[in-house]
Amino acid sequence: MTRFKKIALGVLVVLLGMQLIPSKNNTAPELEKHPLFVDYPTSHTVENTIRFACGDCHSNHTEYPWYSNIQPVGMWLDHHVEEGKEHFNIDAWNEYTPKKQKHKIEECMEVIESGEMPMESYVKMHPKANLTEVQKKEIKLWAKGLIDSLDRRHHLPKEIRSDR
Repeated sequence: MTRFKKIALGVLVVLLGMQLIPSKNNTAPELEKHPLFVDYPTSHTVENTIRFACGDCHSNHTEYPWYSNIQPVGMWLDHHVEEGKEHFNIDAWNEYTPKKQKHKIEECMEVIESGEMPMESYVKMHPKANLTEVQKKEIKLWAKGLIDSLDRRHHLPKEIRSDR
């Protein structure tokens, strides 16, 4: 057997072996209303935009595509979901302090404004997540209102109040 065939066979064995590694699957039952929207209601339009554009990576329920069952793609997706939830999880809203809630919403505005989110690689496979300028503006207005509500509701000190 040639050296190339041995390497190809080795790669094939590794890839086949990887198929035995199960994905973590972020599949808690989808909530009818995420805690964030229970505490701070918004329009159906904004809520759906956030749910469909952000929810797969930033909630406890991910709608997995068929190719997520193929490793190493499944592991890569699991990593993205874990990382997304680390940054912000709309299902963990009630677990954040008011100061952290405000910070998370400010970060959301920043990454949407800068174009970091939704990630380009995600949008390619999930066109529904590609936010229009109108959707971005709606989310930004909602976020500003939410920040104002947090400031008022929790009497946050001026040094952590938003200047937005």
